[in-house]
Amino acid sequence: MDTKNMKAVMLVKDYNPERGQLGEVDCLNVPVPKLVNDDDVLIKVAYASICGSDPNVLKGLFPDRAPCPIGHEVSGTIKELGPKAKKLGWKVGDRVTGNFYQTCGACDYCHNGMGQFCPNAVGKVGAQAEYIVWSASQLYRLPDSVDLLDGTFAEPFNIALHAIEVADMKLGDRLAISGAGGIGLMLVQLAKISGASQVTVIEPVRSKRELALELGADYA
Repeated sequence: MDTKNMKAVMLVKDYNPERGQLGEVDCLNVPVPKLVNDDDVLIKVAYASICGSDPNVLKGLFPDRAPCPIGHEVSGTIKELGPKAKKLGWKVGDRVTGNFYQTCGACDYCHNGMGQFCPNAVGKVGAQAEYIVWSASQLYRLPDSVDLLDGTFAEPFNIALHAIEVADMKLGDRLAISGAGGIGLMLVQLAKISGASQVTVIEPVRSKRELALELGADYA
């Protein structure tokens, strides 16, 4: 690959609690990340969304300090990959999304399909850039029926799906959803698809209530 530099959104100034000054972000020219491990994959980012948690970096609520990359909700195409990633079936041109947490794959949680609780997981951010390098184990192939823009929302969508599973929703159940933010609105749609007989959204902002109704809520 000929490209040596890329644009990336970075935290460039940390939060100053003594002065009450928020941190600062900027779009910088930085080197394209390189493959380091055999299972590394270089992804050309197509879309990166702004998670509701991303602004917390301005308040010093993330462990990383400036200068550091931000962003974790992403979709893109594979541009380069290590030998182990190739053996796992990945190839250049694959359309992917991913989980920004790289789990250990060895603990009881990982072995039981609950990698979100892995105590050894390492967060890999930096999706708000032209390229990122993630491990092959973090990636999910996007089917042809899902475009890259929609693929960006796979991570928050799975949070909503997990909530449906934890709630143990049954066909015909009536649900109340607190809040009509991004994940709350995804919950509205998932609940209806999953057979909820009635979905009520509790939300103080009128425009969000109206959107919830448009997306299938019965009451808001």
